[in-house]
Amino acid sequence: MYRPLDVALFTLSEFERGLAGLATEDAAVRLEKPGDGRMNAISWTVAHIARHWLARTRPREQLDFRPQDPAHPPPLSDALAWLAEGTSLAGRSLADVSSATLSQTGDGERENRGTALMRAVLHTWFHIGEINATRQLLGHETIDY
Repeated sequence: MYRPLDVALFTLSEFERGLAGLATEDAAVRLEKPGDGRMNAISWTVAHIARHWLARTRPREQLDFRPQDPAHPPPLSDALAWLAEGTSLAGRSLADVSSATLSQTGDGERENRGTALMRAVLHTWFHIGEINATRQLLGHETIDY
């Protein structure tokens, strides 16, 4: 049986693996979509996932950063620092989580904490695939998962 901490940290380590060797310049590229518009830059996606995990561990109003405009992605170094903070906080907050805690619904939350955790895990995996696809379009090797 996997503990919530194991699942979360494995997911975040696989997300980080998809960023290995990524150049700052490539992280800021916004590729055109078929039709109109542009995809989000990888650095924006990293910041988005970092915020997602930080929000699981503390109230949104206490986050150290706000979502960046997708048209202006944050520097990769900033996004990676936020991701490291999110990973650290997730590790600490999930270290001793119980089934009872995962079954609870916090103030103003629409679903229990276990469901919210599963959404965070699945949402992160979605973006792992998106980053892998973007990197391939930029000429990088496929990252096997």
